[in-house]
Order: sequence, then structure tokens, then C-alpha cells
Amino acid sequence: MKKFQNYFSLLTPEQRTLLLKQAENATENSIPYELFHRAHKDSLKIFYGSKQGWDFVSYYGPPQPLGYPGHDLPPDASDAKTLTLENDI
Repeated sequence: MKKFQNYFSLLTPEQRTLLLKQAENATENSIPYELFHRAHKDSLKIFYGSKQGWDFVSYYGPPQPLGYPGHDLPPDASDAKTLTLENDI
């Protein structure tokens, strides 16, 4: 693996890309390999678990953000829909 003898933030974009590609393709279970794959996985979790990530992919959030309130109560008869063959065609 090529070493640049500098902080990552001070490397050129080309050097950063090279270093990351080398870490991604390093020997499995090596420190560079594990560091790259852990950082990649964590970055995806953090981004797609955030409001900014949801906005980026046009996801409006979980359908029931407060869970299932009233799950222990019987269904309300006023919420019931009568299913008939004529209504469903």
C-alpha cells in the first residue's frame, strides 16, 4: 500500500482516491481493509439514517414514527370497511 507521509486531509483528491481504493482492495481482515469497510458501512448507516439522507432519496420517514399506539385496544367499528365484490371491482 502506497504511503503518502501526510494527513489524509492534506492529500490531493487523486491521492485520497488511490489510498481509499488500496484500502478497499487490501487483504481481507487486514487493518486497511477493516478500516475502509467499517468506515464505509458506518457512513452509509449515518447518512441514510439521517433526515438529510431521507430527503436525498425522497423518503418521508417511517409510516408510524410513534410506533403502534393503541395496539392493545380492540379495533374501532367506525374504522371498519365493508368489503363486497361490487365495491372492490
